[in-house]
Amino acid sequence: MPPGSVHLLFGLSLLWPLGWGPTVPLLWVMIADVADFSEWRHARRATGFIYAGILFALKAGLGLGGALSAWLLAAYDYVPNAVQTPQALLGIRLCATVFSAVPFVLALLCLAAYPIGRDLGARIQRELAERRAAAPA
Repeated sequence: MPPGSVHLLFGLSLLWPLGWGPTVPLLWVMIADVADFSEWRHARRATGFIYAGILFALKAGLGLGGALSAWLLAAYDYVPNAVQTPQALLGIRLCATVFSAVPFVLALLCLAAYPIGRDLGARIQRELAERRAAAPA
């Protein structure tokens, strides 16, 4: 984006939450799907363990991601509160574009391979409901 494209920057800034917003509840739905899948596959409910494990991985990833960002900027000789060198500006651009896009694409590939789709999810729900109805109280 050219440096003087303020209107384009504002437009993209408004467009970004429209694309990101719907994905936020998706994580929680997927965690619940994993808990149901685990119960369906192993006949044992482990919801707390699954949520705790996924949330630990999420928080560890957020911490590692922040540290990785700082390490990458430091590798390009970024100095806070100073006029940046051309090398540091390149590092800032790469961190905001390419280095951010790589894990995003990897995440999209993981989502494409996510096995619990609409059909399997419905089957899991149906079979779990049948199991629970047949189980003694």
